[in-house]
Amino acid sequence: MKKIFIVFLLLTSVLQAQQSINGTWLLIKIEQNEKTEAPYLISKFKDNGKMLFGEDEIADWKLKKNLIVFKSKLSPNFSGTASILKINQKELIYQKDNAKFHYIRYNQKLIDELPEYKRLLGVWQMTGTQITILSFSQNHRFTELVQQSDASITTQGQWLYLPQNNSIVIQADAEVLRGKSKIIQINKDLLELKYKGINYTLDRKPYIEKPEEPLTFTYEEIENNEGDSHDFPWSEEALFGYLKNQKQIHYIRKIFNKDVHACLIDNIISKVKVDDDKQKIIFIDYLAKDEEEVKLNEQRKAFLENTYNRFFPQKDIAPFRIVNNFEKIHIEDKDYYCTAVEGFDGDTKIKYWMINDMPGTFAKIIIQNDDEQSYIKYELQNL
Repeated sequence: MKKIFIVFLLLTSVLQAQQSINGTWLLIKIEQNEKTEAPYLISKFKDNGKMLFGEDEIADWKLKKNLIVFKSKLSPNFSGTASILKINQKELIYQKDNAKFHYIRYNQKLIDELPEYKRLLGVWQMTGTQITILSFSQNHRFTELVQQSDASITTQGQWLYLPQNNSIVIQADAEVLRGKSKIIQINKDLLELKYKGINYTLDRKPYIEKPEEPLTFTYEEIENNEGDSHDFPWSEEALFGYLKNQKQIHYIRKIFNKDVHACLIDNIISKVKVDDDKQKIIFIDYLAKDEEEVKLNEQRKAFLENTYNRFFPQKDIAPFRIVNNFEKIHIEDKDYYCTAVEGFDGDTKIKYWMINDMPGTFAKIIIQNDDEQSYIKYELQNL
């Protein structure tokens, strides 16, 4: 009877340990050869004997007294026996070979209900000279967008909220906040993080599902109602006559990014140069950033060389149609009467609103790929 009781105690102990290990953990630290890594991997010890990193099955596992036996078809490195050094409802530590693995219990359902976690969800813009936007979505999805001059870099990965020490972990090749950051403060409009001893401030941006004014026309619709450039209410002489008295035109540019569901907003200065002798008009676009101007592109029209391009300063759009010769566009406190033209430049949809009595000046321009993955809108800025 005594032997049966001892066996019963041993079986009970093993079952309790097994139940303690079952579930979802976060691998926060690996110590090996006097080096420490912080992988922050979500790990699942399932009761069917499977071990997962994220959603990837990496090994079978089973308990033998204070040992965990791993067997993996994926990699020999995962196979082997680990000695349990500590196990309770909140913490698991075991040693395998010469490495020590530290886990903490991770319950996403409970985290989803925490006010701090809910406040983090959404789109944030980091303050500073470079435009950096971070998107924290549910299911651990993280996206970073960095705007550099006239190009943007998008990085995707995962993020986690750690309620134990009110921190976030970004698992991506992020430009700045890669790894663990401490939350200093957060409210509905502002997030302050401390990362490697430096404080970063982020402002909440509105989440935008779709562009505010998408272009829905098709190539066939344009082709069946194609317009004629002679229908434009201005001539090349009118373009030249108006623009030679202009030095620069200011636009607000909005770039919708589908990955972070936000708009990047900046100022564009289009400088005008008119050469009377050579009958040339040159537009040079600059990105105005703080006190610096970054050159973006240059467009020119020499009347004798490319007289076909009557819709200066933009490229010819073919096919195109004129939708309205007298459409009113309200900008700030002014009304502008425009000719609205829409068409295609290759596979890209374009729509212009050129101001009738200010030829060469646009009230608005929209450039969009068909899937709205690339969407740019220019609006005249009254100064």
